[in-house]
Amino acid sequence: FPSHDTTGSYDLAKSLLEDWSNQGNEEDQISILIEEGNISLALKNYADALKYYRNAERLSRQQSGEPDYQILLKIGETYLESGNLKTALPNFTTAFRFFNKALVEDSTSITHKLGLLSSHKFIGETYALSGNLTQALSHFEEYNRLINKFSDSISDFKVMLASSHEKIGSVYLR
Repeated sequence: FPSHDTTGSYDLAKSLLEDWSNQGNEEDQISILIEEGNISLALKNYADALKYYRNAERLSRQQSGEPDYQILLKIGETYLESGNLKTALPNFTTAFRFFNKALVEDSTSITHKLGLLSSHKFIGETYALSGNLTQALSHFEEYNRLINKFSDSISDFKVMLASSHEKIGSVYLR
């Protein structure tokens, strides 16, 4: 099989984002920064990913007056992937508290459901990597329970369910 250079694809994506950014639409800047963060995270360039996500979160906070909890999950994910578990966890728990409360106020929001699911998954992963398997299992089991509860509104239900079973199994294998 011929090797595929993904760096060229990322360079093209970054170039397209730069063109989009230069069009001057301020409302798009947050999305552009998040996508630049996603590219940097995929390339394991954690410092750049954090820079982009923090700038996106700052702009979002300036516009709305409160944190963007989806971006906090991305910041936490970046710290998690870079091995900085102690810094990852507060981002995940802050997002978890928000999404948990937000679902009480609006139980139909897909964004809040997915945010709560992601929070449980990432908190569980953080605890598992830090050796706190009891806490990890608790979050993975809640992740699994909520996937089943929200199954009617989640298009990737089967993929998420398989992921939750894999995460629970990984805790038992440790």
